[in-house]
Amino acid sequence: MTFNVENYRQEEVKVVCKGCLLTIQGERKRSEDGHEIRDSFFRQMTVPRSVDGKNIQCFRDDKGNLTIRAPMAEDVEMEQAKK
Repeated sequence: MTFNVENYRQEEVKVVCKGCLLTIQGERKRSEDGHEIRDSFFRQMTVPRSVDGKNIQCFRDDKGNLTIRAPMAEDVEMEQAKK
């Protein structure tokens, strides 16, 4: 999966996977003309049970694209190897 987060610094983006629920969120605050401006996003999706949510990897390229990768769970890999 890929998300554009070019307007957010790395420390402003959070990716969490609990069970089959993947959450990607970001929040940034800035001051402009004496006013505080806040931007945020929140995405949540269900991932297949075959995904190993504990070993998710996130990569951000120089264009601000966040790519999220997750391997298959070991028990699923073993089942496929038996076939």
